[in-house]
This record gives sequence, structure tokens and C-alpha cells, in this order.
Amino acid sequence: MDWLQKYYLDSGGARAVHRSKRGGLRYRGSNVDNDNRSKDVHDGMVVDTESQSGEDVDDTKERVCCICMDESRTVHTVFLNCRHMVCCDICARAVEKCPVCRAPIVNLLQVYT
Repeated sequence: MDWLQKYYLDSGGARAVHRSKRGGLRYRGSNVDNDNRSKDVHDGMVVDTESQSGEDVDDTKERVCCICMDESRTVHTVFLNCRHMVCCDICARAVEKCPVCRAPIVNLLQVYT
């Protein structure tokens, strides 16, 4: 058995890995070191709490619509089923596929923080 098969079996098989806009990783399974960045562990989920530069990032400053790039519009629409949140409400209603992964948009979810 090669190392990849062993890792796959040891980590519990396939698991979802999500690279956030901030550059961090979210995943379930074994605690894998990722560039020695600090992590919070909660119920088997490892969540990277720092950006690539090691500084905390204010998510509200990064939320600019990837289509219209209008900073005055708030990005609070999640595409379902892919769960990407990258567009303002106006642009999200105008597209049929996610601009990030090109998955068909089944529904829209409004998120307010």
C-alpha cells in the first residue's frame, strides 16, 4: 500500500476541503499541519484563524462583488449547492452558474452578519 492510500484510509476517506478567500483551510479529519499556522480545533474540525501573512483579516473589507466590483454593494448572497459567497444580490440573481466553480446555481441564500 503506497503512502497516498494509507493517508486516505487513515484520514477516514474522502472529506471536504475548502480554501477560504483569506487563504486558510477548513477540513474534517486528521489534524494536518498547514505551514505551521495557528489553528482552532473544535469537534474534529480544524479551522485556520490567520491569513497567509499571519495577521488577522477583516472579512468585511474583502467582500467586493467579483462580477461588478462595486464596493458600495454588500456581498451577502450564497450560491447553493456550491456555497460560494462572492456576488452582490443584483449580480447573483443575474447569473446561472457560479463565477468561481461554474456549478449550476440551484438556489440563493441571503446571509446577514
